[in-house]
Amino acid sequence: MMVVVTNLGNISYLVKKENYSRKKAIEIYNHAVNVHNEGNNIRDYQKAVFCFLSNCHEANIVYEDR
Repeated sequence: MMVVVTNLGNISYLVKKENYSRKKAIEIYNHAVNVHNEGNNIRDYQKAVFCFLSNCHEANIVYEDR
């Protein structure tokens, strides 16, 4: 489990499920890094984070925003 606290104090969780795929997680992460590297402003960098969080379920990672 990874706990994420945002600048606004929001708390989110990333939790690996039973069938977690490390390979798929790395693919999703690398794609998000590429999106980040192509960006040049805060919105582009936020897009990279959203890219990972919206696709992490494909690697059996649960993202819970509380």
